[in-house]
Amino acid sequence: MMRSRFLKSAQEPLRAIVGDRLAMIGLVVLLSIIAMALFAPFLSTHEPLSVNEREEGSLLTRTVEDGQVRWVQEMALGGAYPQCR
Repeated sequence: MMRSRFLKSAQEPLRAIVGDRLAMIGLVVLLSIIAMALFAPFLSTHEPLSVNEREEGSLLTRTVEDGQVRWVQEMALGGAYPQCR
């Protein structure tokens, strides 16, 4: 009894949303953003924390050694270390 009353009360707003074209477009956009957020670990091409390229071109790599996280500066993409001093 309670469930059918809830469904009946939800029918009118749902009909209004389904009947409104702009609301349906917004719903599709919202659901696609939520789906991308949920499936982001499967959609990403690399580990997001393993490589961090800073603006000047230096490359920081993240490694885990003996349970501790270390950030190591590698050669820059241009082939030389940036002048940061």
